[in-house]
Amino acid sequence: MTYKFIGKVNSVLKEPVIYFVTIKDFLYIGETESHPVIRWGSHLALHGTLLEKIRRIDRNLLLEDNEIEFYAFECTYIKNTFNRLRIDYALKYTEFQLHLLFKTRVNTVNKKFGREIKVISDTPNKPKFFKDSGGECEKLAVCIFDDFLNNYSL
Repeated sequence: MTYKFIGKVNSVLKEPVIYFVTIKDFLYIGETESHPVIRWGSHLALHGTLLEKIRRIDRNLLLEDNEIEFYAFECTYIKNTFNRLRIDYALKYTEFQLHLLFKTRVNTVNKKFGREIKVISDTPNKPKFFKDSGGECEKLAVCIFDDFLNNYSL
């Protein structure tokens, strides 16, 4: 009998998380305050945002044997620094910064993966009422970006 272990996700039910979802040459960046599997499930539901974006790009991506990969980064800095009301702003700001990093460092990303990687998630608006004191959320975004590029392959 054959089988393949495909992974494990450790997280509590409520946790600030930045996540990436990849399929072929496409990258979706997002954030959630719930378990990442819950959010990923909604993305892949019949009218989920990720599924809709993939359908618009290339309907065949879902019909072919393309693996969908999920990456989650627990944001302990955000969890330990901000109160419940500010966690949402801090996560959105960190996600915003990650979108900027993937846009401004596109050559680095493409060189690392050996092909053009297209970000298909919408860049969120920068939260108006959030001040990143000391640039810590921006530093967190850089750490996540670097970790993803240095430790994972698409």
